[in-house]
Amino acid sequence: PNPTTQHKKQPRSEYKDIKGAAWRQVRGGERVGRNERGKDAEGKEYCSLEVMWKTELEPPKTLPKEMCEEMKLVGSREKWYSNSNSYWNNVSQDVSGMLQGHEEVSDVDLKFSAQILAKYIKEGKLHPHKVLDCGGGVGRISKGLLTNLFNTVDMVDQAESLVMKAKETIKSPSMRNFFVSGLQDFVFSDKYDCIWIQWVLTHITDADAIEFLKRCKANLSDGVLYCLNC
Repeated sequence: PNPTTQHKKQPRSEYKDIKGAAWRQVRGGERVGRNERGKDAEGKEYCSLEVMWKTELEPPKTLPKEMCEEMKLVGSREKWYSNSNSYWNNVSQDVSGMLQGHEEVSDVDLKFSAQILAKYIKEGKLHPHKVLDCGGGVGRISKGLLTNLFNTVDMVDQAESLVMKAKETIKSPSMRNFFVSGLQDFVFSDKYDCIWIQWVLTHITDADAIEFLKRCKANLSDGVLYCLNC
């Protein structure tokens, strides 16, 4: 064989060329160290969170639609939240649905959270007046924790079906408002002594989480408490 052609690479299809370029963009080439990389739930590797979100929500316009589907890219911020809302509106409307089959942790979780809040209330570090339950779902935390400790409880969740279920099941006089809204779009109409955010921030984008926390800070009363459980 001709030595000049023996090791020549075979030409690839145009589609594979585009795909290879896209993955080089997604992974960030070899410019960053291994420790800065990470994988998403689909096993795709990214060089940073910034690149992950940009690729998921703003894929290059040059990518063919079939390739975006193969790479399982969401494609836009609107679709990200639409997919999330569709999922939560179709889960079972009970504790198992809220905890994705791990309802056994609910009682322990509520008991531990109650101990923490009771401690701060007793020490005068938290006023038990108004609290907002973020991503409240069917009202697991509002019903099992917050209405037992606060005078007024509001809850917000993106899934209307879950909010309606919570409204049906929570009969405590402490419950006031049931808001249907994603946290990324939630507009505060009151100030709170405590804003409870548990197992929900991971369902919104990093940028939206930062902006939401800024709005939380602006709508906290004196003697306030953030409760973040991620």
